[in-house]
Amino acid sequence: MKFIYKSGIIALVIALSAQNGQSQSNTSKMNTNEEELAQDVATPSPEFTSIQMIYDFSQNLGRFETGQISTLTIIPTIPVKINQDWNVISRTKIPIVRTEDIVPRYGVVGGLTNVQQTFLLSPNPKGGNLIWGIGPSFFLPTTTDRRIGSYQTGAGPAIGFLQTSGHWVFGLRMTQIWHAAGPIPFRGGQPLNFFYAEPLISYTTDHGWTYAINAESVYDWSRDKWLLPFNFIIEKLIKTNSYPISLGVGVRYYAASTKYGPKGWGVRLTATVLKSTDILACVHRPQAKESPPKGAG
Repeated sequence: MKFIYKSGIIALVIALSAQNGQSQSNTSKMNTNEEELAQDVATPSPEFTSIQMIYDFSQNLGRFETGQISTLTIIPTIPVKINQDWNVISRTKIPIVRTEDIVPRYGVVGGLTNVQQTFLLSPNPKGGNLIWGIGPSFFLPTTTDRRIGSYQTGAGPAIGFLQTSGHWVFGLRMTQIWHAAGPIPFRGGQPLNFFYAEPLISYTTDHGWTYAINAESVYDWSRDKWLLPFNFIIEKLIKTNSYPISLGVGVRYYAASTKYGPKGWGVRLTATVLKSTDILACVHRPQAKESPPKGAG
């Protein structure tokens, strides 16, 4: 599990270093209440980039249900302003996994698995409470070992909705991925064809505590199987002089799983850093009007 810890530490150091470099420009944006900042962790505001790290531990994998899997997922979400009315939200999921005793002769297997990159075209909320976006999603053949990932490339549409109402946030993300390229395993292998849906709901207090539940459901069309873990999370926003960070702890429960997939209860830990996106609004930045010379009509 050392490589997972090292990867998480490296990602956190990079996030904090980048944030410290922008601490002066962020100060005005961070002068807001804890409830608003905590909700920005859950909603991709055009004003903030978020870098989230999620650690999941699941068990009871394999034919004999003796296997375990640890996953560190690094998710940078970067909104880029393209004009006054539209933004492109880039969301990258980078999973690093370690499995143990799933198959006795395999022992411990770990490394990077398949990265998923999504781009959502989203209108500027302009003070509204609804954020939505639609665009393409790509399943990339970045796995370092065929036992923990796929060498196939996939693509498909993605859509997301997030609605804030007082202390509450309601959301839904959906993605459909189809096989686009790459080898299909010859022993009972199937081309990529899966649907992902993530409904979520959270409640944030005035003091920055967030109570959230979500379901990360995956339906494999080729095998007619669901993977359905529910996550129950408690998070706390911590404000510093230059940036806010949200830390969370929770449990997950698999309501449905594949034949040899994880079952029962697991653990989830989260850490999310917010930073201002001033430097990312470089595609469209209105020019300041020059003042007329003194004495001009």
